[in-house]
Parts: sequence; C-alpha cells; structure tokens
Amino acid sequence: MPGEWIAELGVPIRRGCALVGLAADGDEVTIEVSGPDGREQPRCAYLVGCDGGRSTVRRLAGFDPRRGADDGDVPR
Repeated sequence: MPGEWIAELGVPIRRGCALVGLAADGDEVTIEVSGPDGREQPRCAYLVGCDGGRSTVRRLAGFDPRRGADDGDVPR
C-alpha cells in the first residue's frame, strides 16, 4: 500500500481532515487543516495535492482549474 510506504518515510498522512487554508512563505508551506482534534497549522517543505480535478489544494494554491498541469501554471 502506498500509504504504508509513505508512513515508513516519516511523512504524516492526515485522514478525516479538511484542508481549509494554505500559505506559501519562501521555502515552506503552512497549511491549515480541520479535523477530529480541531484545527492545526503544520508547516512543510512540500504539499502534494492528490485530491482530484476539483482540488482544494489547487484552488487554495491559486492554480487555474481550466488549465492543464503542463501550461506553466505553477505559482512561485
């Protein structure tokens, strides 16, 4: 299972949570997640959005959902 492999690498996986905020600051990303234990604001070097075509990650990061990934639409 990919989730087990990712956990072995030390990457936290949060299930049952919703991404409600996102801010890029230099070399880090601060996300705000709402879950069963309340809200958290973890910081990370990378944020991977695997949440589909109507992605909350894409929307909060400012990606244009009408454009493809290879259109150069990567905010910096």
